[in-house]
Amino acid sequence: MQRLKLSAQMLNHSALKNSGDPIELFSSVAWSILTEPGDEFGGLLRQALGGPEALALLVNGASRDAWHAALKDTGQFEQAEHRFVDFAATLDESLARWLPRLSMASVIKSLDEAARLDVQLVDHQHEHWPEQLGDLQLATPCLLWVRGQTSALAQSQKSWAIVGCRTPTSYGFDVTTSLVQGLAEQDFAVVSGGAFGIDAIAHSCALLVGVPTIAVMAGGVDRLYPRANESLLRKIVDSGAVISEVALGTAPTKWRFLQRNRIIAALSVGTLVVEAGIRSGAVNTANHAAALNRHVAAVPGSILSAKSQGTNKLIAESKALLIQSSKDLADLYFDSIAEFPFSEASLSPLETRTLDALGFSNRSVQEICSDAGITNNEATVTLQKLISKGAVFQRGGGFARA
Repeated sequence: MQRLKLSAQMLNHSALKNSGDPIELFSSVAWSILTEPGDEFGGLLRQALGGPEALALLVNGASRDAWHAALKDTGQFEQAEHRFVDFAATLDESLARWLPRLSMASVIKSLDEAARLDVQLVDHQHEHWPEQLGDLQLATPCLLWVRGQTSALAQSQKSWAIVGCRTPTSYGFDVTTSLVQGLAEQDFAVVSGGAFGIDAIAHSCALLVGVPTIAVMAGGVDRLYPRANESLLRKIVDSGAVISEVALGTAPTKWRFLQRNRIIAALSVGTLVVEAGIRSGAVNTANHAAALNRHVAAVPGSILSAKSQGTNKLIAESKALLIQSSKDLADLYFDSIAEFPFSEASLSPLETRTLDALGFSNRSVQEICSDAGITNNEATVTLQKLISKGAVFQRGGGFARA
């Protein structure tokens, strides 16, 4: 199968130059422009054929038979037919959606703008790629466009998503503030959608207490939306991360907001809903979390308040656990780790080296780096992975075996 070819000038583009495989990253950028969020057929082709290889077929105007043959060569054609039933019709419909967007000029413009705005391109080969997004399977985003600190993505492995209505009561404000402050004491990061209301309160409190926070956008990260929250989102860029799976210049739409919610749910160990109506984006995020086997939690509210009908209904129908304090959220996380003890046989070589360097005492990152022969960045990312696996816990300013 032919792989995509790029000119030397394109391979050396400033937005691609730090990538281990610039062709792979280029193709991820292209696919993020070609496909809408959650496009599972696009995900199938990228995962089965490889992003550059699938893009090469698209660029070369491959026939339906050529697509079939390429999938059969990978041994995944039967799986594709089973998943999409009428594969030929799905292929034709997908090509009809993608081809009008197929433009080298669009990709170059996006890369140029990413370099100008210092937007980081994070795909699966990046050291800070959040592996938990793989739970979305065929709907896994091919790329994250990141403004801010990509290291915040690694810290999302120990995070709670906090979502809710856009016009909270004083009760919702107080509850959100209290819970974020409590989570900060246990070193949890906070993920939300950057919207008005509970989202903004959660982000603002996280910034105040100094824990990483990630805002997931429904449009391009060059458009900090909503505009009224631009000041807050710029503060998140300074110390956390504002991210999106859609390309720069993409407008936020209703569909993209709903798809954005699956990213919020997948990034976090669980989703907490604070004040939400029956039909709301917050409840939609909770449903995504449940589908991904993440924790779903909700804060009970007054039966007289329409803003608590969604949260109370989630609890009443046993779709969410009733939360009264940040300790409840921390316990859910640590209990789930205890239920699934890690196996050293499953550790990567870098994780094994890091764990060996810990020994059986409390050690600083600098000591771990020295003994393991790894960089500070490698140690930080790997320690977060080991924490998420229940192999390590943080004690004061150091780390120890669990």
